Amino acid sequence: MDAGGLRRWTREAGPLVAGRAASAAAGLLVPIVLARLLVPDQYGSFKQLFLVATTGAGLVQLGMYQSLYYFLPREPEAGRAYLVHATAYLAAAGLAVGTVLWAAGGPIAALMHNPALRPAVLPMALYAAFWTASVPLEHGLIASGRIGRGGLAYVVSESVRVGVQVGAALAFRSVVAILWASAAFAFLRTAVTWAIALSSLRGPLWEGGRLRSQWSYCLPFGAAALLMIPQQSLHQYVVSAWATPAEFALYAIGCLQLPVVELLYTPISDLMILRIGAADRGGDASAARTSFREAVGNLAWVFWPLAAEMWAVAPAAIPWVFTARYAAAVPIFRVSILSLVIAAFPVDGVLRARARKRFFFWAQVGKLALTGVLVTAGLHLFGLRGAVGGQVGAQAIVAAAMLWESARALGTSGAELLPWRRLAAHALPAALAGVAAAALRGRLAHALPEQVVAAGLVFAVIWGAGQLVIWRGRRGAFGPAATAAVP
Repeated sequence: MDAGGLRRWTREAGPLVAGRAASAAAGLLVPIVLARLLVPDQYGSFKQLFLVATTGAGLVQLGMYQSLYYFLPREPEAGRAYLVHATAYLAAAGLAVGTVLWAAGGPIAALMHNPALRPAVLPMALYAAFWTASVPLEHGLIASGRIGRGGLAYVVSESVRVGVQVGAALAFRSVVAILWASAAFAFLRTAVTWAIALSSLRGPLWEGGRLRSQWSYCLPFGAAALLMIPQQSLHQYVVSAWATPAEFALYAIGCLQLPVVELLYTPISDLMILRIGAADRGGDASAARTSFREAVGNLAWVFWPLAAEMWAVAPAAIPWVFTARYAAAVPIFRVSILSLVIAAFPVDGVLRARARKRFFFWAQVGKLALTGVLVTAGLHLFGLRGAVGGQVGAQAIVAAAMLWESARALGTSGAELLPWRRLAAHALPAALAGVAAAALRGRLAHALPEQVVAAGLVFAVIWGAGQLVIWRGRRGAFGPAATAAVP
């Protein structure tokens, strides 16, 4: 069990993790409430518009906010210049992407075979513009060491976002109204971002030499992002062009991202990058490898049992939470949840920390091509479940390649880099508990909430018992052989 290791990491990133927890809990309400308030065609249209907005916003960032994690810990005396550089660029990029999306409203609606999108294009474009401009808000605070304020920014921002989106849905039951409320929220974030960038940290507001260094770092990663962002959303565009808005709503629910991923993956990955940077300054290669192993162990301890439990309870949980009209999303969700297994390996963080820009770029090239082939083939052979299967398959193949390169970057081999015994100790109890919980749920004829609760309790008992056995083995309760079984 990695409870102790996880506690050590969360103590250091405690305020950030707490902020992410509160924002994740609030953010989970949006798809649930909107799926219940809107009819499937409306909900599908909402998801299509936000897909376009987030894709556009992601494409133009070019790794600029990620550069803050690299430069601010290494050159704190020039922190304000780096933050202003990033904020100024992202404001200009937001203006550009908003303009393009507004002008392309007609083709977007035609591509997705959904004329209902056209009236909502302007607020969608404004949301994308202002959201892009406000990206440095939390990241600038975190990268400069103000983790508590960064966590608070997440809480406040996400709480306001959920409030305005749900409030607009309750008041108007209109996708256009929801998007106008979202655009107003993003404008407020942008104003706060500029206030922080201009008034915080030390040093000059602008430095040409450091800006050139910042772009030198950003551009290879940014070029990779031009491939990575489309790759991440390609399966949704393929399905959107193939399916009706109501079918896309079904697919979107099946691909629901659990908030715990964003809650833990990003803070732990960011903290790992900072630790590797500190190890590099001290010339301690062993500490850099240890940081990666600890990150993997901590993420797997949470993500793997969660994936097993969600797989077990999905046939009851999806129709209970989203209503029975979305019950057909269960097979899609069960495939999509496999991405949690892959998320335990923060290999992109290692490549960023060691500036492996060329490999990162070509990995995204391969991932985009592989995703296109596997998603299209999966959709035609197996329908919506095959599309998400192609997405997960491409993710797994490229993650394995990036793990191999991460091992090289850290001066070891892939086999030596991973904490194999620790991972086995996480995987076996989770798999046993998942199978038992699914078997019990399948035999129950009770209402959906009772099925979810009963299966969840069985999972918790079996998984907890497995963790207890492992813990006692590590303390020598079962003799030297048991102690040696888990490091």
